[in-house]
Amino acid sequence: MRRLRRCLQHWMIRSLGYWNPRNSRVCGKSGTQGALTGVGLSIGYPLALNGSPAGLSVMSAAPGGPAEKAGIMSGDVILAIDDTSAQDMDIYDAADRLQGPEGSSIDLTILSGADTRHVVLKRERYTLNPVRSRMCEIPGSEDSSKIGYIKLTTFNQNAAGSVKEAIKKLRENNVKAFVLDLRNNSGGLFPEGIEIAKIWMDKGVIVYICDSRGVRDIYEADGASTVAASEPLVVLVNKGTASASEILAGALKDNKRAVVYGEPTYGKGQDPVGVCTV
Repeated sequence: MRRLRRCLQHWMIRSLGYWNPRNSRVCGKSGTQGALTGVGLSIGYPLALNGSPAGLSVMSAAPGGPAEKAGIMSGDVILAIDDTSAQDMDIYDAADRLQGPEGSSIDLTILSGADTRHVVLKRERYTLNPVRSRMCEIPGSEDSSKIGYIKLTTFNQNAAGSVKEAIKKLRENNVKAFVLDLRNNSGGLFPEGIEIAKIWMDKGVIVYICDSRGVRDIYEADGASTVAASEPLVVLVNKGTASASEILAGALKDNKRAVVYGEPTYGKGQDPVGVCTV
């Protein structure tokens, strides 16, 4: 039944084109390796009320990057890059325009709520640190209420290893449960998403890849990479949760490994590979 449901879901979004996880990536190979030169934005496609493209949506801004320092936030919309309208701009064209030599400048027209503003950003080389973590404790509670909080910001080549290291360090503080925060995580390397699912799952199907002929690939957890399959787990998502993040959250929920809280995610009815980090 689950296999049938997965394939039916695929048929519902066939018009968006076949999604091959081997092609799922952030724009700019350097971004998947942990560092890139740009403005520190993950961008995607928003839709206007009539269903037409409406500029480029800011999925997230890298902490400490040029965009965040300029006050650009998740939910903002890029209307123009330099003097070129972004209304009908291909996302990969936009990525090429936003990236550039370190120290060079770019002028963006940003829609924040009802306000439009112009922002000049200087491109920087910055590191995409995929994980931040801390131990949380409810004041006045017993030791059993210690919770390990893990914020996963992107799926670059360091993501799975960084999650494992965060779990190890949090366990040294005797945490009894985990929160995995995928809010504003726009995705990245598909294999890293699969590996992170295996960290939390000791068995079960992570994702089916289907086409018009049926199931093409099945990704499963077999327990070989499991690190934390027993502690209670909560996953946080929002409208900026996209691509590999949605696969991870869906796998953990479908296998009853985690409870998912938050808003509808980015990819509902939209192209899951339409996200770039620049």
